[in-house]
Amino acid sequence: VKAYDPFGAFTWSNQSNWFVTLSRSQVDSEDGILRVRIEPELPGSKYLLISYLSREENFNVKSAFQEVIYDSLIKDILPGAYEVRIYDIDMNTYTVSSEQVLYLQMKYRDENDDGYIDGTSIPAERLNICWIEDDRWVPLLEKSIDSVNKKVKNLSFKSGIFSLFGTDVREHIISN
Repeated sequence: VKAYDPFGAFTWSNQSNWFVTLSRSQVDSEDGILRVRIEPELPGSKYLLISYLSREENFNVKSAFQEVIYDSLIKDILPGAYEVRIYDIDMNTYTVSSEQVLYLQMKYRDENDDGYIDGTSIPAERLNICWIEDDRWVPLLEKSIDSVNKKVKNLSFKSGIFSLFGTDVREHIISN
């Protein structure tokens, strides 16, 4: 079957080579937790794709989460991670070019609006999106917190695997 996307690109479909997108340059994860936008816009037949990765099923994710267990101040907020990649219609992967920036937004839970992540003692301002580098979670720079819409926003200049973490550092524990 010849499959066309809303932008006019096409490919021959098969059971293991398909995904749905409404925009070449912005995509949401299936669970709605992660939104990624790339600027400038992707050319031609390239697309952003987000895949959820379970820590039990992916070796890199499992190894990186294992490192967090040994640091009592860093807490994982999500049960897994998200892989963000650029693909073409034939499912070939591409890297983010030097002129492109990924804008990532992850939702967090604070249903009682107390400023802390539900079920934790982590304040929302201590959240950060991290990505896997050399089997370790590395915080992204350029962080902002949208406490009204309960989102953490970061920039990334690389595609890869991302998740949400917080630091549980209480002010009364740290003294001069």
